[in-house]
Amino acid sequence: MAQQKSVTLVISHLLDPQHSQRYEEWLGKIMPIAAEFPGHLGANVIRPAAGQNLWSVIIRFDTLEHLYAWTQSETRRQLVAEIAPLLTEGDRTEVRTEPAFWFTPPTVNVRQPRRWKQFLITLLVIFPSTNRCLR
Repeated sequence: MAQQKSVTLVISHLLDPQHSQRYEEWLGKIMPIAAEFPGHLGANVIRPAAGQNLWSVIIRFDTLEHLYAWTQSETRRQLVAEIAPLLTEGDRTEVRTEPAFWFTPPTVNVRQPRRWKQFLITLLVIFPSTNRCLR
């Protein structure tokens, strides 16, 4: 069975949380329109984690030509212009052509575990298991 190839458009939008409802409404408007374009295979929205403002929209198309037909369309241009005043860093897009695409949003607020917790895990889990292997 031949593996279906596709291209992926990753759209990143930063916006103030107070505009989330308006952005959701806009997504409800633009997503069905994008789905009508030739070659559209599906879309996913990754909403921001708590305390963050990054929205990611992932749209797949069957060919690069179909993806560009959407990204360069007057329809998309007009719809993005509607929401542009709410975007703090504009409409950031990235085209991915790899057969397998894994998306991992950037982790902004990841804290290191406290030293005593690291020590405790080492003492209670790793140390005993390595000693058993040596016997």
